[in-house]
Amino acid sequence: NGTSTNVTVAHTSRFDFSSRFDILIWAKWTATTTGMYLLSKRIEGDVFQDNVYQTNVFTTAGDAGLFIQTNAATAGDVRALIGGTVITSSTAGYNDGNFHLVEIKRNASNLVTLSIDTISKGTVTSTVDLSNTTSYEIGHEATAGYFSGEISRLRLYKGDTLSSDDSTRIFTNRNPRSTLKFGGYVTKVENIISEKDVIAQS
Repeated sequence: NGTSTNVTVAHTSRFDFSSRFDILIWAKWTATTTGMYLLSKRIEGDVFQDNVYQTNVFTTAGDAGLFIQTNAATAGDVRALIGGTVITSSTAGYNDGNFHLVEIKRNASNLVTLSIDTISKGTVTSTVDLSNTTSYEIGHEATAGYFSGEISRLRLYKGDTLSSDDSTRIFTNRNPRSTLKFGGYVTKVENIISEKDVIAQS
């Protein structure tokens, strides 16, 4: 709701992203509020602050960690920040009220790519270690507030990143309610009340 709701994903070794990872988020929004965060993971570190050396201090957004931000430079754009390095989509207007697939991944060569709807929006090289034990915040960043919009699905992959075909398949199956629990797919979802016979095979 942009003011108080978010999801916290507690740390687990399955999310120790010290090297390769792939993160995909389905999100839609119309708000133009500057700097709304889809995902954030701040990293604790040792800093020299106010003439005192302090350990395990939360760094500020963008200094370290991983952040995926909307409306960063222009309303409707998407920005990824990893270890203080920034990738911002040159295209804005994603705040059109439609779901968009935001993907950020790092390969074995430490090349980080930000893609929107399977189209690359830029790359950087980053070796920042994201295996810190801090939590992931979905729809929130501690110093910047909440995301106003909808996040329908989040996928976190550790290790080998998805192929372009995998990303395309996920993007093509864009209705987040179409996946059945036993692994099949609904071929059509009608926006009317009706009754019909359905055969589902697992």
